[in-house]
Amino acid sequence: KLWMARINCFAGSLFLLVSVLVTLLIVFDRDPRGQEYRKHLLALQCSSIVADIFFAIYDPIMQFNCPLFFSNSTLGGIIDTPLFFAADLFLITLVAHAYFSCVYYRR
Repeated sequence: KLWMARINCFAGSLFLLVSVLVTLLIVFDRDPRGQEYRKHLLALQCSSIVADIFFAIYDPIMQFNCPLFFSNSTLGGIIDTPLFFAADLFLITLVAHAYFSCVYYRR
């Protein structure tokens, strides 16, 4: 189990680094044609990073064969399950709204 936790931490750190690099590419792009679209991309990238960090920190474990949902993380002891689902729904809605604003802008 320890090696799985280490791989999860390494993969999460690696994906966070890639996400930050993509954010920096969006911010420092000097092409004037995409100035307005860049704002939508930046909102999508930042909301995705926040959602990914929250999901990785809470680290929920679901068992579908019986109605069981628990978290073994530190944040799991602070935030109860209904609040997690509310935050989860809010973050997914935020990411979806940013994504669809990018799609709508490109039309």
